[in-house]
Amino acid sequence: MSDSATDLKAIEETTRELYNSICFEEGGQPPVENMREIFIEDGLLVNTNGVEPVGIYVDDFISTYQEQVEEGHITSFHEAELSNRTELFGAIAHRFSTYEATYVVAGKKTATRGINSIQFIKVEDTWQITCMVWCDQTDQRKIPPRYLEA
Repeated sequence: MSDSATDLKAIEETTRELYNSICFEEGGQPPVENMREIFIEDGLLVNTNGVEPVGIYVDDFISTYQEQVEEGHITSFHEAELSNRTELFGAIAHRFSTYEATYVVAGKKTATRGINSIQFIKVEDTWQITCMVWCDQTDQRKIPPRYLEA
């Protein structure tokens, strides 16, 4: 039997681990390998900011991200959850996670906000991510106020 308060706390912790896995200060390295612990084996990450969505499996994301950091293309990255809405039913959950990110890519400092749509499943009492889709806010696409409420 599942206790929704316990499940919600576990989903919140997994989300925190997700954000921590990509964050690092200048001169450091992100603990991106930790993503293997929180995603299912064939977990998918999808960037919807371009003309066409771009999906990448978690292992490929990890190696690409590490390569960009090691080559000095990405020199710092910090992303934090501002607010969230989590829906839970049985062994599935969905979290709309509003984020704020600051990063330095190719020498340019950028700050943005957006929403991560994160899908979870419960596997042997552990909540794991199956898919994360993200979309940054733009001048033409603003985050609705309901997704900025704490």
